[in-house]
Amino acid sequence: MRRATSARPPEVRFDLRVPFAVERRLLPVLLLVGLVASASATAVGAPALVWGWFALYAVNSAARYLLATTYGDARQPIASDARCARQYLACAVADVLLWAALFALVPSPAAFVAGPGAFAAAGGVLLSALSFGGWPRVWTFYIAAWVGVLAVIAARTSDTLTSFAFAFPLWLLAVWWLGRQQPLGRHADRRVVHTLMS
Repeated sequence: MRRATSARPPEVRFDLRVPFAVERRLLPVLLLVGLVASASATAVGAPALVWGWFALYAVNSAARYLLATTYGDARQPIASDARCARQYLACAVADVLLWAALFALVPSPAAFVAGPGAFAAAGGVLLSALSFGGWPRVWTFYIAAWVGVLAVIAARTSDTLTSFAFAFPLWLLAVWWLGRQQPLGRHADRRVVHTLMS
């Protein structure tokens, strides 16, 4: 028994196959969120460049989908230092940067966040809780980056107090908690399985 235990391969502390399994189901909704955000930005006077933003957003969403479909069914656990994990991290960084760029393109951010644009941003963060939330370190970075984006929005709308300025920080806190519970729940399920096996 001891020899068999010592021959067991080292356990991967984090397995990216779980968030990949969720990610490959999100592409249609991500594209819808990007479309709503672009249409809302156009409605408040954003330049036509916003549709270029949508094209980049769609490319990033497609890259996330391709990574998920390629590696989601891998037989071996995928560690956080794997090549595909770094590519997935780059997608998370690009996602936040794209949202920040959209808020910079909008000439009237107060009007943008008072309409469907706020719902699109909230939906994008919520969908990220289902995917990036399965990677605790990246999820913490992602929410922290969104707090920075929110600070820029608050600075640009300092002359107008909107409900977005009060509600969105609470939304970020709630969604951060939701994303945080996913890996905790998966580790709990894994401990139950090990207990039953032993």
